Amino acid sequence: MAWAEHQVERLDPEHSELHCQLCFNLEKLATAIVSSVPLIVLLKRRQVFVRTVYLYTSQHALAASARSPPSMSC
Repeated sequence: MAWAEHQVERLDPEHSELHCQLCFNLEKLATAIVSSVPLIVLLKRRQVFVRTVYLYTSQHALAASARSPPSMSC
């Protein structure tokens, strides 16, 4: 739809080539942002997974050290 609107705008005699270039770059930017959303979601999920594993292992290690008898040093 935006492309069709842009084509109509190009028929306007006051339409500048700079405006065309800006529209093109804006369209590329929008496409890049939309296509990067799945990657960002994947990275956020990995971050949560790594944080969860880290917290689990650190709590497990802490609980294991609390259960072990104190070391005797002479």
